[in-house]
Amino acid sequence: DIEVCVFDDRGIGNGWWLPAGPLREAWPRPCDLVLHTGARPAFDGFTAQRALADAAVARDGRRVPLAELARRQDWVAVAGIARPQNFFDMLRARGVQPAQCIALPDHHDFEGPPPWPAGAPLLCTEKDAAKLWRVAPQALAVPLHFAPEAAFFAALDSRVDGALDAVRRLS
Repeated sequence: DIEVCVFDDRGIGNGWWLPAGPLREAWPRPCDLVLHTGARPAFDGFTAQRALADAAVARDGRRVPLAELARRQDWVAVAGIARPQNFFDMLRARGVQPAQCIALPDHHDFEGPPPWPAGAPLLCTEKDAAKLWRVAPQALAVPLHFAPEAAFFAALDSRVDGALDAVRRLS
């Protein structure tokens, strides 16, 4: 009932749909809200900040501060997300300097032989941890905090209220 179109710094890129470009649907097109997750919005809309959490999370829920991770230089960072380099850059910006960064295809299943050295201490995204922990339970996941601006939530609440009012009128 409410559609939010989300763009990163590529905006509409080359204007093509996946896999030739960044779009999943045609643009421009009607939608309720536009949200930009990058640092350089290409057109009007709301913005959101993305940042790594202050601590990584182990499979058992134990939290390890990034400052503690930064003291080691032997980490292998793995990411099977759309833009793995973003994760690696964010780690470095927080002082974590992996010895190796392994970019895997988006939605990688972590089946088959691992592309990292046996016994390597691993860092990954939360998305990857869901699959990676089956084969590498020692891996630490570094959560991503996603924070849209307050005005986005106000606009979203307004749209939700409008949709609810429409449903109530039909009842």
